[in-house]
Amino acid sequence: EVGSTFNMSGGTIIIRRPGAGNLGYVNTGGTVGAVTGGTLQMGDASTPAAQTIQINASVPIYNLVVSNGVAVTAQLATNSLTVKNNVTINSGILNANALNITLAGNWTNSGTFTASTGTVTFNGTVAQQIIGASTTTFNNLTIANTSVTGVTLIAPSAISGILTLSDGYFYTDNINLLTMNAGSSVGAVSNNSFVYGPVAKIGSTNFTFPVGKDVE
Repeated sequence: EVGSTFNMSGGTIIIRRPGAGNLGYVNTGGTVGAVTGGTLQMGDASTPAAQTIQINASVPIYNLVVSNGVAVTAQLATNSLTVKNNVTINSGILNANALNITLAGNWTNSGTFTASTGTVTFNGTVAQQIIGASTTTFNNLTIANTSVTGVTLIAPSAISGILTLSDGYFYTDNINLLTMNAGSSVGAVSNNSFVYGPVAKIGSTNFTFPVGKDVE
């Protein structure tokens, strides 16, 4: 609401059903206060199956959890989403709906992520991980982590759009492989950003990292 201020330091907001007009979770128009903790959880054990619940937030949230007991589809609507800590997809679907997601914590995907044309940006100041039972296919992925440990793959991941290395290191290995899908590319790479580990190319993918910033 215009004129209001949103603060959250702990606890959990559970959106069990989409409600009239599929409003879901709406937090727009107010002033951003202190968001230092807490979780927005989409769905729980009492949620009817196959619900689609929208998230429309111009105000950051601290943690996002998709599905806890019953698989749901959490879909962004209108606004890109800023998550100050972790994104966890326990099951079901997180549909970015061609919007952007920025997170400062870990990305855990044991369900399905639908990126469409959106960008996911890792901009933490401490180590971040991409983990979970599912392979995450990002459209555009930006690594902007300012810590000395960067972002580490603990689960296989793929990119269908553009990989941008604007700050920090991106660690892969032979098991937790980064795959560049057909048609993907490498965008801007800063002087202090590197991919450490193997990268697989698929199909017509034909890219190179800038000189001095190759895969190591």
